[in-house]
Amino acid sequence: MTNRTVLVTGADGFIARQLIVNLLGKGYGVRGTLRDIDRAAALKTTLASYAPVKTLSFVAADPMSSAGWADAVRGVDAVFYLATSDDIPDRLNPVRPALESVLRVLKAARDAGVTRVIVTSSVAAVVYGHGSKTRIDPFSESDWSNLHNGHVSTHHEAMTRAELAVWDFAMDYPEMEITTINPGEVFGPLLGEDVAFTSNIVRDLLTGEYSGLPRVGFEGVDVRDVAELHERALTNDLSIGNRYLCTAGFLWLRDVAEVLRGEFSDHADKVPTRDLSDIAVRVGALFDRKASRTATELGLYTPCSTAKACSDLGWQPQPALDAVRATAHSLIAANLV
Repeated sequence: MTNRTVLVTGADGFIARQLIVNLLGKGYGVRGTLRDIDRAAALKTTLASYAPVKTLSFVAADPMSSAGWADAVRGVDAVFYLATSDDIPDRLNPVRPALESVLRVLKAARDAGVTRVIVTSSVAAVVYGHGSKTRIDPFSESDWSNLHNGHVSTHHEAMTRAELAVWDFAMDYPEMEITTINPGEVFGPLLGEDVAFTSNIVRDLLTGEYSGLPRVGFEGVDVRDVAELHERALTNDLSIGNRYLCTAGFLWLRDVAEVLRGEFSDHADKVPTRDLSDIAVRVGALFDRKASRTATELGLYTPCSTAKACSDLGWQPQPALDAVRATAHSLIAANLV
C-alpha cells in the first residue's frame, strides 16, 4: 500500500479510467482532471463499481487553457499526462494544440516542484514515415516517425512532435524525471457505458460500419495492460528518462474481423467478409477524410518489440486478440452494439 497522491489528466478517458482503477486498487490517492467538472459525481459513481474511491477527487482543468493547472498539480507526488481526442479541438491541424497541451501540464508540474511525470504518447510517434511497407526488424524505442518524407498524417505528426517536445523539455529541465509510454491501438473492457472509447474498430465491425476490409493493420494492446505499465513505470526509477513501447502483437483488420465473426455469432452477419481493394480505398479517400487516413496505411506492417518494457519493468501483456475479445464482450454486455 502507498500514501502517494498522483494526478491523472483527462480522467474520463478510456485509458485514464483504467489507470485510476489500477492506482486506487494499489492504495494511491488519485486526483483527476476534467474539462467539465459537472461530470465528476457520475464518474466517481461509475468507478466505485471497480475500486474503492475514498481517495479519489476531481478538479477542473482543460489542457487547452492555463486555468486550473496550478491547483491541479499542487501537493501531488507525480503526474500522469494522458491526452484524449477531446483535448485537441482542431482536427484539421492538431499539431499546435497537442504541443501546447503537454507543455502546459509539464510547466505546471515544474512550477509546483513536481518532478515525476509519466506521459502517454503513442506508437504513432515511432512507426510512420519510414518508406518501406514491410518491416523486417521490429520497431524499438530508438525509432521515431519520420516527419520529413511527406507521408505522415497530421494526427501522427502531432503525436510525434508532442513527444519530441516532452524530451526537449526534459533536456532543458534535467531535474524533471520523465517517462513516456507508447501504446498501440487500445482495446479491452469499458468501465461504464459513457466513455471516450479509444478504439472504435471493434464496435464498427460489429455494427456493420465497414462495407469491407481494407488491407490495414496495427499493434494492439489491452487497456488494463496499458494502465499496468504506467503504474510500473512510476514505481521503478529505471524508467526515468526512458520511453516504452506498449503493444501486444500486430493484427491485420481481417484478423480482428475473423475473430469477431467466429466467436460472436449473434453479430456475425454484420461483420464484413470481403476485402476492399487498395484502389477502392484510394478512390474513397478522395471523398472521405476517414478513408484518406486509411489509404496512407494500406499494407503497412509495423511490428513492435516490447522487450524493453518486459526486461526493465517486468511487464507481461496479454495477447492482442484477447484484448479484442474483451472489447466485444464489454460492448455487447453494455448493449452498445
